[in-house]
Amino acid sequence: MHIFELAFGSDSSEVEQATSLLNREFGRVQEKLELEQPSINVVDPDPDVAIIDRPSNAGPQSLMARLAMRTTQQQTPQENEIEAFLKADLNFKAKAINDKATPLKWWKANQKSYPILATMARLYLGSVGSSCAVERLFSAAADVCSSNRGRLLPSTISHCVSSLMWLREEVPLLGAFSEAGQAFAALLPSEK
Repeated sequence: MHIFELAFGSDSSEVEQATSLLNREFGRVQEKLELEQPSINVVDPDPDVAIIDRPSNAGPQSLMARLAMRTTQQQTPQENEIEAFLKADLNFKAKAINDKATPLKWWKANQKSYPILATMARLYLGSVGSSCAVERLFSAAADVCSSNRGRLLPSTISHCVSSLMWLREEVPLLGAFSEAGQAFAALLPSEK
């Protein structure tokens, strides 16, 4: 939220929209977790996130470690979890930004303070950006966005890439697209 406030101003519609989206997603994840387990205060450790132990006399070196040291380790009520996180005093030194620490480790260290937000962070920050589907999408985008198509609007590019992916995956064109699907099928060479 702080980035949106800096970029657009604290009273902007963008900040309100981002806050609304965060609250809606927070509620969705909270409901899902309540259905899966009755008590959300106990969060099982994620085996995919490694915890690196430091000697007790060593000060925090990375950005995430400094952020973890600045937050309080108190349990927050679930209703105020977002507000508590946004109001937390999270200070860090400018040169710590270049450290190769992952935000997942920070959320792991603070999952008791912010259990639902930590779950959301695991869901969103832990997604793989190099899966087969993503690679196919980038390949299709490269086919659509050639150098002579520099004036296309982002929405047009999105529609073209989606259409190309549907055609490559042989998704049947039904409903409002049935006539276009029949015309396209007539253009395809018949298999012999």
